[in-house]
Amino acid sequence: MKVPMVLRQESARDDELIRYLLGDLPEDEAERFDERSVVDDEFAERLRIVEDDLLDAYASGRLTGERRKRFEAFYLSSPRRRERAAFAGRLLHAADQEHASRHSAIAVLRQAPRWLPWAAAAAVALCVAGGSIYLRDARLRTALTDAQTRLAAADRRESELFAQLATERRATAAQESRADAAGAVALVLLPQTRGIGPVPLVAVGSESTVVPIELALDSAERPSYEVALRDAATNGVIWRSGAIATVRTRPAGLLPVAIPATLLKSQHYALDVVSTGAGGARGFVGSYAFEVVRR
Repeated sequence: MKVPMVLRQESARDDELIRYLLGDLPEDEAERFDERSVVDDEFAERLRIVEDDLLDAYASGRLTGERRKRFEAFYLSSPRRRERAAFAGRLLHAADQEHASRHSAIAVLRQAPRWLPWAAAAAVALCVAGGSIYLRDARLRTALTDAQTRLAAADRRESELFAQLATERRATAAQESRADAAGAVALVLLPQTRGIGPVPLVAVGSESTVVPIELALDSAERPSYEVALRDAATNGVIWRSGAIATVRTRPAGLLPVAIPATLLKSQHYALDVVSTGAGGARGFVGSYAFEVVRR
């Protein structure tokens, strides 16, 4: 019988979640799962279910072989996870004891002397079993409440740490991007209206994230400008900047532009500059041609 595609996909996803819980995923995938467990509620709920099943399998002895070794070496290295594993073991033990108590009650009923009325024997057996179960249940509820309180506090702390880690990663990536742009030497382009000459070459490395370019203006009288990157072959605009202020020099000014490197291929491009003024007034300033060479 063929297994439905949906079930196979869920099984593969659960297997990947188990590998994540056991620290058996590559670092970049593990980091992606860390962030999803914070921002994706559906993913976090599925991860909790898979983790509970993994704990049950370990507590009942069904987790064997390499995965049991990974569980004990990686999963149990966390104090919070050791507490969860210990609680799963106590819960399984309590369930086994309750099951045994019920069987004991049935055995008492079967072994009662014939001269003892059936009702009295049943009452005695049920009182013994019921009292034992009640005491165990009360202790179990108390332990469950205490453990849930501690685990909820630990989960909140872990979620806060994951959220903080994700924020720091984004800030680091933004800082590296700015450092990349700041560290590169900006190419100064002159407008095409200044005469016909060779088109400037812009070398773009495989590790570059942005390409800094400075556009020379005849004057810098407007408060801000906007720049559009145009594909010279198709004449289509593929990127627009926001409002950019000039860096004043004498006698005119330079307009700094940072173009995303992923948009650029080895071909000709043009940068069209439009000035923006009070009341939404706009005016065409000029066009700057250049050629990209990917390295």
